Amino acid sequence: MRNGDFATKLHIIKLRRN
Repeated sequence: MRNGDFATKLHIIKLRRN
């Protein structure tokens, strides 16, 4: 698992939640 991919996913989820 790549930390970068995880961080990107988290960022997208945060943007989608807003």
